[in-house]
Amino acid sequence: MLSRVAVALDDAIVSTSTPLYDDATLDLLPPVSGGTDRPADPSRWLSDTPLDMSALLAECEDPAGGGLVVFSGDVRNHHEGRRGVTAITYEAHPAIAARVLRELEAEVLERFKVLRCRIQHRTGRVEVGQASVLVICRAAHRDAAFEGARYAIDTLKLKTPIWKLEHYDDGTERYLDGTPLQPEAKE
Repeated sequence: MLSRVAVALDDAIVSTSTPLYDDATLDLLPPVSGGTDRPADPSRWLSDTPLDMSALLAECEDPAGGGLVVFSGDVRNHHEGRRGVTAITYEAHPAIAARVLRELEAEVLERFKVLRCRIQHRTGRVEVGQASVLVICRAAHRDAAFEGARYAIDTLKLKTPIWKLEHYDDGTERYLDGTPLQPEAKE
């Protein structure tokens, strides 16, 4: 298991060979399941209450945008052939997750030339049928909006330190095996 653990030093994912220093904050992060140098307010990207699609849509208004894509990732009642999922509890490393999501929004704006991009993920217990993540992209044309939204959700699932604990109708629960986080490339 330790070979799949990522190391975060002062809220940045680094190589295991990175030297430590006095007063450093070190976090060991298990594989995930699914800016600026200043810490971001995580509540813009992470919410412990139901996601408000209307509010995010309002943030993405732009009269130049003819294409709007809204992706809602909802908790379903099955996973990998197992039925009886009743809820998922999402846990995150707030500072790193907020920074990753903020930087991902900026990357989508730049890379796909979308006009607006908003991403928000739930934390805490989310019941079947409720949204766990929203990705909204508005662009001048539909292709950019679709491509930006797909890239955002696919990248979020690989790079964001968010973990899933599935709850089942028989009273059992388990953490989902995820993707190991990779050290961030330094520019």
